[in-house]
Amino acid sequence: MLMNCKESTQLLSEGEDRPLEAGERLKLKLHLLSCRGCRNYSKQLRFIRSACRQLSSAPRDAK
Repeated sequence: MLMNCKESTQLLSEGEDRPLEAGERLKLKLHLLSCRGCRNYSKQLRFIRSACRQLSSAPRDAK
């Protein structure tokens, strides 16, 4: 059974915190192939995570 957008975004978010199971990854990949909105959401999550990593590793100003 194909996944809907609500399930897809839930798994994308969970995938940031835990490794997804093989079946979850497969269903998610199949959904992302056909859904531009969820692909965009996935890109946004990766961007936000990357930005947060860069901010947390940036040197802090000594005041």
